Amino acid sequence: MNIIEVDSFLAFTLAIVLLFVGKLMTKKYELLRKYSIPEPVIGGFACAIVVAVIYAFFDTTISFDLGMRDALLLYFFAGIGLSANFSTLLKGGKPLFILTGLSVVYIAIQNGIGVSVATMLGLELY
Repeated sequence: MNIIEVDSFLAFTLAIVLLFVGKLMTKKYELLRKYSIPEPVIGGFACAIVVAVIYAFFDTTISFDLGMRDALLLYFFAGIGLSANFSTLLKGGKPLFILTGLSVVYIAIQNGIGVSVATMLGLELY
């Protein structure tokens, strides 16, 4: 089996191109607009199909280096956090405060379960 390794810069560039592919497909096909399928999902699905065809018919695996992913996720979530403000939160009203409260509770439960399972399996917690 052949392996094609795509470095992080090329993978990032490909992701940008696929975003534009998704935008073009959304403009072209009414069905995608009707069901509000996001452009990144369409581009990612197109990439997945191409990678699957290459794997199935050419016996080749494509491996993407995801080294830039973590840094880009930090930029993305920092950008979202910087655009948030308390007045916008107040506009959400009672349903948003309930959702926020439930999120905090479930985050605590998830972390508790994760630490408990890690402890039972003898994994290090740091």
